[in-house]
Formats: sequence, C-alpha cells, structure tokens
Amino acid sequence: MCHDWWMRREKRREERFDEELRYLLDEEERRAKRPEPVVEHETGDEPADPDRTPLEAGTRS
Repeated sequence: MCHDWWMRREKRREERFDEELRYLLDEEERRAKRPEPVVEHETGDEPADPDRTPLEAGTRS
C-alpha cells in the first residue's frame, strides 16, 4: 500500500515536471528573436558607392 502511494506520487511529480518543461519550451519558442547587432565597417574599407562623399562623426561643443 505504501509503495503504491509512493509510486502514484512520483508519477504525478513527473507529470507536473513534464508539463512545466513543455510550458517553458513553448514560451521560449514564442519569444521574438533578438535583433541582430549592427555591424560597423572599418574605416579602411572602400565605400559601397565611390561617388558618395564620406562623412565623419563629430561631437557637439
């Protein structure tokens, strides 16, 4: 009798764990993918449009 009770308890515990695991995996799939980072090019790279005037970033005084 004790063994049956213990086995049922373990079975319920495993089922709850499986449900939680499925829920977490579903949540992970539903999340929007993070945006990919912007890749900066080195200054030595040639511009894609050679006729375009290059701009330099500056700071405000």
